[in-house]
Amino acid sequence: MAKASGTGAHRGPSSAPSSSSEPVYPCGFCLGEVHDDQDAILCEASCQKWFHRECTGMTETAYGLLTRETSAVWACDFCLKSKEIQSVYLRENLGQAAVAATAAEG
Repeated sequence: MAKASGTGAHRGPSSAPSSSSEPVYPCGFCLGEVHDDQDAILCEASCQKWFHRECTGMTETAYGLLTRETSAVWACDFCLKSKEIQSVYLRENLGQAAVAATAAEG
């Protein structure tokens, strides 16, 4: 598996070599480096931080589903609690799919 970015769950950041000791992409939970060969997901809904899949408590099955859904946007627990947003939603610029999802919620 790989990281999730831009579309819910998939290939994550490419870590460029860094001269500092600080992680280039620290996990929003454990603060450890998130590498592009690890299962990880980006909180695109708000904070734009990367999270190891294991740190989020997300199952491999759920991660796999998000990886395949290009219109899904994931939100971390902190953003869910502090900003009252959904954990996963469809991108609005995808037309009818987003409209259908919004109508189903209402």
